[in-house]
Amino acid sequence: MPIASSSTSLNPEPVPDLDTPKPPPLKKHQTQVSCLGRLYKYHFLLNALQNAEILDDFGQYFEILGSLLLEHEANPSVDKPCACGRLGMKATTHCHDCTGYRTACESCFIDAHLCNPFHWAEVWDNAQGFFIRHDISKLSPIRHGSEAEHLSKANHIIQLGHNGKECPSPCGETLFTIVDDNGIHSTRLAFCGCHELPPNKVDQLMRSQLFPATTRQPETAFTFNMLKRFQLHNLESKKAAYDYLGAIRRLTDNSFTADVVNPYAAFLRVVRVFNYLTSKKRAGQFHSIDLILAHRPPGNLIVWCPACPEPGFNSDPNCPETPHSLRHLNQSQRTLDGNFQCNQFNKNTDPDDVSLCAGKGYFPLDSEYKKYLAGVPVSKEKSNCNYLKAVNKQDKKKQDHPVPGRRSTDPGSSVCVPHYPYAKFKD
Repeated sequence: MPIASSSTSLNPEPVPDLDTPKPPPLKKHQTQVSCLGRLYKYHFLLNALQNAEILDDFGQYFEILGSLLLEHEANPSVDKPCACGRLGMKATTHCHDCTGYRTACESCFIDAHLCNPFHWAEVWDNAQGFFIRHDISKLSPIRHGSEAEHLSKANHIIQLGHNGKECPSPCGETLFTIVDDNGIHSTRLAFCGCHELPPNKVDQLMRSQLFPATTRQPETAFTFNMLKRFQLHNLESKKAAYDYLGAIRRLTDNSFTADVVNPYAAFLRVVRVFNYLTSKKRAGQFHSIDLILAHRPPGNLIVWCPACPEPGFNSDPNCPETPHSLRHLNQSQRTLDGNFQCNQFNKNTDPDDVSLCAGKGYFPLDSEYKKYLAGVPVSKEKSNCNYLKAVNKQDKKKQDHPVPGRRSTDPGSSVCVPHYPYAKFKD
């Protein structure tokens, strides 16, 4: 009986099925995407593991970190002689707004905060055994000029116009409310009377980076830093002015917040004015940019698309000579869109509200827009699409059944198609 040859196998190789289509090979960009996906997943898992390990490391430091936090509540150097060496002066005042501030007497605190008068003074109370927060105007400085320095009965006054130092001719001393990003301060201000009487209060406040709540007789002001930070919080995290100011009041007194003054109405007014002035500054209107960009509307506050061609600004002077078949390369593309769910309700708190931009921004003036609409015939065109009935419903809602209590409805916008900056809005 013949023996099977070595080429014969008990498990023969499977015969490929010619009817089954083979999967197409991955293209180069598909391979790159797949590799990037695996790499991203690897980094995500690695970061999650590292984060868990770092959090676990904190466990053995909880007691140490807790004791370090408590050190700020009861400083061991409190009620000891102050480092300044003044007779009878004890270190009772601390500052948590400064980094590494050494507890000192009230006079040293004032001297160190002449240019930072809105840092809270944490004053130690021996009777109660804890720090009590005070504004700098509640502290009493040491008066110099005599052999025996004495404690003045008058409290500190924030002096404007002299970098915090005393003014030879102070005037207009008044109680003032200053809103900073660390709280609301009920303090005392004095204006400078060296150059003019009566002093220009708005000018001196603005030069001290304090935005007045009114230009008539200001008694409330907001620091520039506070307004800039709210602008970022409002644009980035959509935080409302009510919530932001509520947090500022909590920073002032987290236990008796209801007793803290609430300048909400003034804050809304100042934010509008500050944002408007910021827009004018960024648009170059304070630098007479209309003389340079004369082809744009005067007083323009719109952010124009820098990539879209504008004759005489960023386009080729030979654009008019472009062949007709290539003119689409030099044209601006706009699209119109509307939001039929965005409505502005009438406000019962400001029936005489005015527009600061006066048609120079994205929305036109109401008078000009209504005049334009008066000359536009009513369109009877209806949409034949079964799934697009928004236009029909809006026409019926606006003409036959106007919605009460709404100031404007369904805004539309003009958008640059390739780059998507907004060009104009309308109601």
